[in-house]
Parts: sequence; C-alpha cells; structure tokens
Amino acid sequence: MAQGYPSQVVRIIVPFPAGGSTDTYARIVANELRGAFDKSVIVENRAGATGAIGTQAVRQSAPDGYALLFTSNTAHVFSPVMQNPRPFDPVADFTPVSVAVEGVYVWLGLLGPAGLPPAVVGTLGDEIARIMRLPGIRKRVLNDGYEAVGNTPQQFKESIVSEVTAASRLIREIGIKAK
Repeated sequence: MAQGYPSQVVRIIVPFPAGGSTDTYARIVANELRGAFDKSVIVENRAGATGAIGTQAVRQSAPDGYALLFTSNTAHVFSPVMQNPRPFDPVADFTPVSVAVEGVYVWLGLLGPAGLPPAVVGTLGDEIARIMRLPGIRKRVLNDGYEAVGNTPQQFKESIVSEVTAASRLIREIGIKAK
C-alpha cells in the first residue's frame, strides 16, 4: 500500500447517472475499497455531455488519488474521438489503473488524472485485482453477463490505445466527421 494513502476521502466519479452498470460496479468497488482502506470512498455521479463532464472533473483534479474516474470505453474512448476538438485525450490526460469488468463491447475501469504516483496506482490496481477475485463479486459479474478482470495498468493503457486507434481508423474509413 502507498505510504499514507489514503489519508482522506476518496471520490470515484462516474460520468453517468446513478443506476446503470457503470454506477453499480463503481459502488461495488467503492464499498470494497472502503473496507480495505478503512477510509470513506464515495461515488459521485457527474453525468452529462456523453461522459465529458465527469471525465473533465477528474482530468482537472490533482494527481493524488483522491479523485478517480470509473468509466466505460464508450465515454472514455468513443465519445471524445467523435468530437472536434476532443474534450480530452483518453491516453495522455489519464493514468490507467485497472479494468474491473469487461463484456462483449464494453469495459468498465478505474483511471486517475495524468501523473498519478506509481505507488498510488499500484495500491489501487492491487485492490481492484483483489476485489475482482472475490467469489461473490465474480459470481455477480458473471451473472450480469460480464467478466471480472482486474488487469495491470499497462494492460489497461494498451487497451485504451488500441481502442482509440481502431475508433479513429473506423471514423476515417467510413467518413464520419467529428463535431
């Protein structure tokens, strides 16, 4: 665990309204982190602009691990690629921590702002991996039609880069104009 982290409330921002799958899994993760850290971990829904409002809030936060983003590839990759100018860079503006849950066309994962200290990334990544191995969580995820993942920050970053590249190529090939 990163020395002294966390020493205050951790906010997990979800860029969607309450009640959807991203929110549900963010709350599951927050509950488990609360127990592991013995500190408050709250979920804050900051919906709007196809996920950009909540995502921007984390992008503009201090890279200290107290404002994190729990999001989907739809909001984090596809939405900004479809906009001109892009509201944020899905790779450069964030530090990937771990994909928690993955499905056929979606991943749900935890990121921090760019520059998140490696020790904090390690602590959070280890906890996400542990949480996703818990039998009750794995069963819940499977029953919802997803797969519990808990991968490494590097694997998550590679996934984001790959999806941004593929989405950008598709947009060019079919002639979609970013707006």
